[in-house]
Amino acid sequence: MINANIIRAVFINYAKDTKKNRKSMLAFVLIPVLAYLMQFILGDTTHKEHLSMIFMYLGMHCTLIPIMSSASAVAQDKEKNTLRAMMMNGVSPFEYLIGVSAFNILLTVAFSSLFVIMAADVSVVGRIYLAALLCSMISTLIGLTIGAYAQNMTAATSLTMVIGLPLMLLTAYSNISPALEKYANVLYNKQAMNVLADEGLINGKSLFVIGCNFIIVIILFVVAFQKTKFDD
Repeated sequence: MINANIIRAVFINYAKDTKKNRKSMLAFVLIPVLAYLMQFILGDTTHKEHLSMIFMYLGMHCTLIPIMSSASAVAQDKEKNTLRAMMMNGVSPFEYLIGVSAFNILLTVAFSSLFVIMAADVSVVGRIYLAALLCSMISTLIGLTIGAYAQNMTAATSLTMVIGLPLMLLTAYSNISPALEKYANVLYNKQAMNVLADEGLINGKSLFVIGCNFIIVIILFVVAFQKTKFDD
């Protein structure tokens, strides 16, 4: 049975580790800073063009950063044998993963506030947070799967780049290329970003695609989990 107190302890422990590691915190501001610089370089644009650019960078942020941070967290704990110690002290793998995931998702959504500030449009605030939540949930699961599968930090970093960058770039450039959009439409991050459309609603197709992506990632995670057992 999953223990909420243990999950909270893992959450707090991961929060403390993240606070100590400033490099990991910098990753969460990297893409917002790039978005601000691009906004500065482009200068005067229409409001629609401005929001379109902000939304594109939000999608990049909520795709790549959760994958990087969650993969790094699991791989690092495996490499340092922290997971083995946790398992011996009664922490189940799923309690650990839920705790890490919750903090990672919360941090991603929190830093999405920078995009809210840059958007400077009250009407899109709710949509930005909802899109960030939907996208970061599956991105975090992908990162956890990578971390579970990778043997060490180096392998996790390589896999993150191989998987995370194409996911991020395909969705980012799908709005300017019909050919890319055709492929991006089967991805969770593209459908999550659809909530940022003018109507701000998620339709049945989007829910179906996000659900299918979620199931696929869960299956991949279970396979990776069974392969590593987290305490080998």
